[in-house]
Amino acid sequence: MDMVEQRIKFCSQHYPIDSSITVSPHKDMNEEVKKVTNGDKFSVVIDATGNSRSMSNALSYVAQSGRLLYLGVTTDDIVFPHAALHRPEMTLMGSRNALADDFVQTIELLENGEIDTKSWITHRLRFDEVVERFESVIDPSANTIKAIINL
Repeated sequence: MDMVEQRIKFCSQHYPIDSSITVSPHKDMNEEVKKVTNGDKFSVVIDATGNSRSMSNALSYVAQSGRLLYLGVTTDDIVFPHAALHRPEMTLMGSRNALADDFVQTIELLENGEIDTKSWITHRLRFDEVVERFESVIDPSANTIKAIINL
């Protein structure tokens, strides 16, 4: 699920996904989830947005006895009805457990070319351009996957 169609297209081109949902304020996202899951919901939901609204809504996409993992971090409140957590008897997890060795391993994988980020990086900015170009890069019409600031 994503609000930006280009990100969904990117994932479809680079990863083996079975289906996708474009988030829209004009659609009932719960109904969209049921369409994709044949009337059920997802057994695993991972929210990596860091957006409190998305994180709050994610609870309603979890199937009976499913799991919800929050990878994104927000300082805002995540708000949901108490029954949204208990009714499906879900497991709610949060992850912020990367250790120094994890970063060393990831950097090695990047340096060795085992993780290829070329297709992820859609925008590059010089440090002195950040203030001027920031708004245009985060605009959904820019189709940004990842932006890099060169120092």
